[in-house]
Parts: sequence; structure tokens; C-alpha cells
Amino acid sequence: MSRIVLAVILLSLASLTSCGTEKKKAAENTSDRTLFLMDTMVSIKGSAGDIDKAEDVLTRLDVLFDRYSSESDIYRINNRISGGISVETVELISNSIALSECYGNEVNIFSGSITDAWGIGRDEQKLPSAEEIECALESTASAEFSLETMSFEDHNGSIDVGSVAKGFSLDMIKEQLSDECCIVSMTSSI
Repeated sequence: MSRIVLAVILLSLASLTSCGTEKKKAAENTSDRTLFLMDTMVSIKGSAGDIDKAEDVLTRLDVLFDRYSSESDIYRINNRISGGISVETVELISNSIALSECYGNEVNIFSGSITDAWGIGRDEQKLPSAEEIECALESTASAEFSLETMSFEDHNGSIDVGSVAKGFSLDMIKEQLSDECCIVSMTSSI
């Protein structure tokens, strides 16, 4: 009987030791990286491979969603430049419109004209006049945007996905790393 008890104790200790060893190995293989993407600080912690995958997703989406870069889908839409729009951008815009309609336009991605009126993201930020704000507010209606053509039906519309792009990007990372363990932290826009 005492041999059985001793064997159970030894096996229990061995399993605790191996569990601790696995956790220690996992911690030793974990690193972190800090990046500046989507106008914010991004901290990624995980294995080197997971960090690389997460960075690749964020870098790609940063390029697609940057309203000031001529390489981005959002820039092309806002500036009425024809060309293919990525699946990710179509999904982001479609999901954003659906959420906005569901929750009463609390978050409106068609607020780019307001961003422009304030000069946000530009070298010359300013306090716009009441008239400039009123004009910008008039062009925020999502009804003036066609999901079929991914274009505005009037000349005043402008998209700014800053309010939704980070969350969407984190969802995309989650899909890419579905079986992995990685922590991604994004601050508010800087």
C-alpha cells in the first residue's frame, strides 16, 4: 500500500515538474515587438512566427486603409480613382455600414469630411468654422455610397475608417492565428 502511495506521489510530482518545464519553455520562446501602424502603437507578444504573421496582417491592412496614402483602397475611393478594391476593404466597409445602421449611426465611417475639416492626420490641424463643420456633417450620409460599385454617388462623400479599422484588423489576426497564442495590443490613435 505504501509503495502505491509513494508511486502516486512521485508521478504527481513528475507531472507538475513537466508542466512547469513546458510553461518555462513556452515563456522562453516568447518575444515581443512594438510597431507603429494605423497611427498608433502596437504591441505584439508571442512566438516569433506568430509575431511575424500578426505584423504581416497589420502592415497589409494599414496600407489598404490609410486614407492619405495613394496606395490605399480608401484613398482611391475618396479620390474617385478607379481600380480594384480588396476583399478586406469591401468587408470592412460593408460590415461598418451594417453596424452603423444597426446601432443608429453611432459610428459613421463616412465622416472623412469632418476629419478633413479639422485637418486631422495633416500637418496643419485647425479649428473649423461652424459653416465648415455644418458642410462636413451634411456629407456624412451613408446613403450616398454605393456598395455595388464601392463609390460615392455624390462629390462630397469621404471615408475615414479610423474608428473601425483597428478592431477589424484584430479580428483578421485572430482568424490568421486561430490555433496559435499571440497577444496584440493597440492603443488609441496618436
